[in-house]
Amino acid sequence: QARFGEEKTDNTPHLFQIGGMPVECYFSPSDGAEAVVLDALESADESIEAALLILTRNDLAVAMKDAHFAGKRVRAIIEQTDSPGSDFQFLQSQGVLVQDHPEFGQFHHKYGIVDANFPDLQPVVVTGSYNWTQAASTVNDEALLVFRDAGMANLFLQEFEARWSEVTSVYERDFPGTLGRVFPNPATDRCRIELSTEREGEWRWRLVDLLGRTIAAEKATLPAGDHQLEVRWAGAAPGLYWLELSAAGGRLCRPLAIVR
Repeated sequence: QARFGEEKTDNTPHLFQIGGMPVECYFSPSDGAEAVVLDALESADESIEAALLILTRNDLAVAMKDAHFAGKRVRAIIEQTDSPGSDFQFLQSQGVLVQDHPEFGQFHHKYGIVDANFPDLQPVVVTGSYNWTQAASTVNDEALLVFRDAGMANLFLQEFEARWSEVTSVYERDFPGTLGRVFPNPATDRCRIELSTEREGEWRWRLVDLLGRTIAAEKATLPAGDHQLEVRWAGAAPGLYWLELSAAGGRLCRPLAIVR
């Protein structure tokens, strides 16, 4: 007799080989799919990308926040940002790079990628019908696939980067360099920026509040190469700000939380 939802039991194999590639399969709510996703997020050494219809499971959001605070690059795109219990605003307030999806059509993705650019770190992809929600974890019949394969992770990363470019500004796509970590975040009166510049030029940074007011600003001429800049400010009230970098007509913004 078939069973559904909470009546199901954990009675199916989880490990497979498909074309020589190891694949894991879990069903919810019986097989602990949420714990599998959480384990993948907590295993990140360098980066996490997530493309999600919705995120309401606090432990998964906290794992992403913790990875961000540990200096790992964390990015997410979420469609349903105003749903009850959504963790979108929480991630934003913690300085995580999270974007909503205002483009036409529903962003119905449900995947996470760990360490995709670092094949020696055993990249992981978690995907399937499983939403990162309470209902998917405890009630709904969902499936979760896990790929621990660098090639598969790279394919998913290419898809993520295509979607990311759609929801970030043209200024960011024209940015003449690569921004690494902004740390510590939250910060008190200073932070550091890891920046790789493609060519010599004048760079400007601004600390901007949510009303668009400039709190602090500075500029410097930097040669091409890798840099770590110290940004300082004074008198900023605790809260969420934007740290803006600009050069050669390109601009890039990152959220920064200031605490006391």
